[in-house]
Amino acid sequence: MRRINQTRHFQLFIVGAEHDAVQLSSLATSIGMEVIIVANPTEEKSADHFPGSERLLAITPEAFPTNEIDEQTAIVLMNHSYAKDLQYLMTLKAGKPFYLGLLGPYKRREDLLNAFLEQCPETADVFLECIHGPAGLDIGAVTPQEIAIAILAEILMVARDRIPLKLRDKKGSIHSASQ
Repeated sequence: MRRINQTRHFQLFIVGAEHDAVQLSSLATSIGMEVIIVANPTEEKSADHFPGSERLLAITPEAFPTNEIDEQTAIVLMNHSYAKDLQYLMTLKAGKPFYLGLLGPYKRREDLLNAFLEQCPETADVFLECIHGPAGLDIGAVTPQEIAIAILAEILMVARDRIPLKLRDKKGSIHSASQ
């Protein structure tokens, strides 16, 4: 289990600049996460589209600032592009985020990971274990806002080493670190 520093804010890289990334950025900043948007240089979005985010990086996958990834970093790939997500995975493999979420269905994740492992068979298990796809908890999310909530809930669950549990089923204090 990785230990997350609870006194420092989480850093969240959102890779993609579609409407769902805007929602995730908004909710993540509202709970105190430091949000960095990574967009394709051809995107027509600016930092103004992501209020509260720290910055917007208009870069290619190879230019991702992997030196900024640490144990307080979560990353969500939401390009809506299989090829770009594969390129980002290959770039990020040396990083050690505590969470790496893949947007999209189970089959897409399986295809993506199989293609990734064909090209990068030497990838460390610790990197593969941080990958969560489909990203988010199953709360029946439908709208982009609900999907953002599901993803943030999973990020917090992983960061705090929790098992999903309805509060009505929890004995004792509901907002403590113990289960």
